[in-house]
Amino acid sequence: MKLGVLKRVELNERSLPTGHFIELDKDERQLADIGNSPYFKPLDHHYIAREAEENQMVLTDSKEKVSFVLLRDPSFRFWMLYNDDAKSGFFCPEPQTNMVNAPNVPLSYKKTG
Repeated sequence: MKLGVLKRVELNERSLPTGHFIELDKDERQLADIGNSPYFKPLDHHYIAREAEENQMVLTDSKEKVSFVLLRDPSFRFWMLYNDDAKSGFFCPEPQTNMVNAPNVPLSYKKTG
């Protein structure tokens, strides 16, 4: 999977945004740049999306040599990526128009959506 993300939204113990952003780690950078397995670690993360044509999800079956591309409207400026425990055999890449709990995040609406 390749996912067009720039930074991770820092979440607190209740999974609500703190108003801070975290640089992508090595595996997340690989996910954003060349692609990575969606099961590289347990994920329940919220991300800032890349701009325009780079903001998409591409899921490739290398064995069958086919790809599924999820394009999003430019108003979807965030991604939620969830895979439970990274072992359950599913993952969910969800484009979102705003940051989780946006009205209560200590940032302007221009940053939170």
